[in-house]
Amino acid sequence: MMKVNQLPLFMLLVSFFVFLLIPTFSFPEEKVLGEDLKGILEYARKENPEIRAYRERVNSFEAKARYAGMLDDPTLKVEFEDIPKENPFPINSKAEITRYTITQMFPFPGKLGLMEKMAKKESLMTGEELREKENEIFTMVKMAYFEYYYISRAIGIMREVKDIISNMEKIAGIRYSTGLVPQQDLIKAQVEISMITNELIAMESEKRILQSRLNTLLNRPIKDYLADPKKLDFKMTIPEVNELSWKALGRNPMIRAMEYNIEARDADRDLAKRNFFPDFMLGVAPVMKMERFSSWDFMVSLNIPLWWKKYDYRLNEAKANLNSSKARLEGIKNQVSFEISQAYIKIETSKRVIELYETGILPQTRLSFESALINYQTGKVDFLTLLENQRSLKKTMLEHLRVLVDYRVRMAELEKMVGEDIIDN
Repeated sequence: MMKVNQLPLFMLLVSFFVFLLIPTFSFPEEKVLGEDLKGILEYARKENPEIRAYRERVNSFEAKARYAGMLDDPTLKVEFEDIPKENPFPINSKAEITRYTITQMFPFPGKLGLMEKMAKKESLMTGEELREKENEIFTMVKMAYFEYYYISRAIGIMREVKDIISNMEKIAGIRYSTGLVPQQDLIKAQVEISMITNELIAMESEKRILQSRLNTLLNRPIKDYLADPKKLDFKMTIPEVNELSWKALGRNPMIRAMEYNIEARDADRDLAKRNFFPDFMLGVAPVMKMERFSSWDFMVSLNIPLWWKKYDYRLNEAKANLNSSKARLEGIKNQVSFEISQAYIKIETSKRVIELYETGILPQTRLSFESALINYQTGKVDFLTLLENQRSLKKTMLEHLRVLVDYRVRMAELEKMVGEDIIDN
């Protein structure tokens, strides 16, 4: 048994070994929502209430498709005959004849199959409508996320610019202390810093609004934390416009939904044609006399589609719905092809503008500012010229960021029309 005076030494040894072992354990880092677009889209797919509502609608139509081709329930009729007038109750014991009639309605051959086919096509159509709703929500999320990316990066640029102006203020202060420049230079630098600070306050406010917007789309409390986005990729290649248009014909959910709708309307038209033929009812009736089953009856009945004009109108309605769906499909295809072409042209334009900024405008503006800063230190230019160059640099940096973000916005519009992601978000 361990002695009391040995306990401190024992606890010291245990603590030492625990200290050695702790670093060997590694805990997975929790991924913070907001860092990457892919994680936010996956969260929206699971939690957005509109998407969840459409998902339940799909479940509803899938359930409907499972019973649409089934027969209606049979009916049971019990008849008591020859009940004595003087003492009728209880009826079941006083009737001399009891007839149990069981009947089942059978639609004209082919009707049930067409009903099932129509329900299945409508179920598939709602599945595509779910994809279209996901596309719509994803596009909204992407737009909000790209604006969130812009404002986060713009705040970084403004802080960089603030540091530049602070450096300009120091230089102006040194030159003012030596009597080389008037105090006005120092005051202008301080005013410029105040203006930048004011812009930063407005940007921070806008950033919180965009966080709230994203949280709303994700069905999260609007004040929940979102991490700053990681750097997006702006160097991606996309297929040619003809390939994208061809891909959209097979992937765009609006087109696919309308194709399923046409197939459902086609089945509805065939079903309307079968209304000109009668449905059948079969029945069997065991007959009990004096508490014994002595005989049974068999019956066949059918409806007579005598008022054929009604069914003719019904057929005309089904044909019109089918033709309407076909015309709408042509219109959707034309609209999708146009919007893909439009988005593609905008993307190509954005790529050229980005290249112009990165190879010409931005480097030249930086060079112009650096030259003005050096010349101000040597007294070759005044502070106003330096300030104008700094403002030009700030404007160019923000414009370059806006062009980059607009490029990804155009990509999101294109992906919505194609019906799938073109790039890995």
